[in-house]
Formats: sequence, C-alpha cells, structure tokens
Amino acid sequence: MKKFTFLAIMAVTLYFAGIYRQKPMLIMLVMEIIVILIMMILPHILKNKVNVGFLKKNKSTEKNSELICQIDVSNKNKLPINKFETQISFQYDDKKSKVKKSLYGCADTGNDNIIEFCFVAPYCGNVSVNIKKIKIYDYLSVFACRKRINSE
Repeated sequence: MKKFTFLAIMAVTLYFAGIYRQKPMLIMLVMEIIVILIMMILPHILKNKVNVGFLKKNKSTEKNSELICQIDVSNKNKLPINKFETQISFQYDDKKSKVKKSLYGCADTGNDNIIEFCFVAPYCGNVSVNIKKIKIYDYLSVFACRKRINSE
C-alpha cells in the first residue's frame, strides 16, 4: 500500500510537471526518483553488517510452561535500522509440527540489541528453536531485503 501511495504521488507530480511545465515540479519529480532509488538500495547495504543469534542456548522447560528466549541483534553499520523482522520456527524432534512466528524490532548503531519472546511448549520432548531469516526495511518501510540465517 505504501509503494502504491508513493507511486501515485510521483504520478501526480509528473502530471503537474508535464501540464504546467514548471521547473520546481520537475525538480521535485527528480528528487522523488532519487529518494526511491536510495530507499531501494539502503536495505541491501544495511543487511551486510547485521548479525542475529540466540543469547543463551540449550535452555530447558517443563510441559505447558513458558520458555523465555532472548535474541541478540548486533548492528555494525553506521546507520541505525528502523525496522526489521525475524522469522523464528519451533519444531519438535518428530519434525511433524512446525510453528512459525515473526518478531519485529529496531537496532541501534554499534550496540547489541536484545529481543525477548515467550514460547509455551505444549508437549514434552526436545524443542528446536531456529532463526530462519531476517527482513530489513528501509526508513519509510516501503522496500525490504531478506537475509537467510540458520541459527539454532
């Protein structure tokens, strides 16, 4: 929806720039195109120096009790990350039932950010919790870039 709105604003700017032939409208259209190009490239630049992993590994819990997991997000970029999404999957050893969950957060520059989430284990047995991928958004949340991570 945000992409459509941004493109509609660009189309209106192009229309007015073409009909009335005003230089400020043409300059505004050029600036909108430059902003779109920067916002398309920015998530690809930000994903290179972002690492995601679990803070503590091999935690255990009882049946029907909450397990609190902590995810460590380290951002080594000079720019902060406004919004990212991590996809987490929970799976028992029988590999039949798999639950996926998405967590959203933001990451500061140079600091390790910790995200906590709770998981209720409905059955007994070993549960495997994996981080599958991280999706990094630009500052306007119009474009995104995915990075695959296999951390257990």
